[in-house]
Amino acid sequence: MEVYTGNNRAHEIAVALEQLLGVKFTPLSMKSEDLQNIYSRHSLELKQAMFKNIHGLMYEILRGRFLDNNERFRQYLAAFPDCLKVISFRPKIKFLNGSEKYQVTVNADKGTMKISSNGVFKYRPRFEIRQLTFLVAATLGLLR
Repeated sequence: MEVYTGNNRAHEIAVALEQLLGVKFTPLSMKSEDLQNIYSRHSLELKQAMFKNIHGLMYEILRGRFLDNNERFRQYLAAFPDCLKVISFRPKIKFLNGSEKYQVTVNADKGTMKISSNGVFKYRPRFEIRQLTFLVAATLGLLR
């Protein structure tokens, strides 16, 4: 299910659909390997990565341009291969306006995707949103 809102309305919509359809919706569950596959296959540039340490007590956030080529990022990934929890990247998709490239954040802990606007736009075309959800679904093996 795709819900295009960031407020509590998403939960209300999910509850109403669960009652209507008689099913139970659960958030996507992603592993560190899934996030690595997403940025390696579907990104032009990895901008940010968040690692949750082994004991789950602290987060380490790495930011930069082309972060996947950064030596410090590679060291963290080697030391904590299962601790990558959040990535922000510029997606490799077909943009409707052709030139505006934006950042997408995928959170494996919450099972959410956030699109940053940088003040340039308020809404994204459904075509671009669908491409993003399909690349996550394809990475998780949900598409046949």
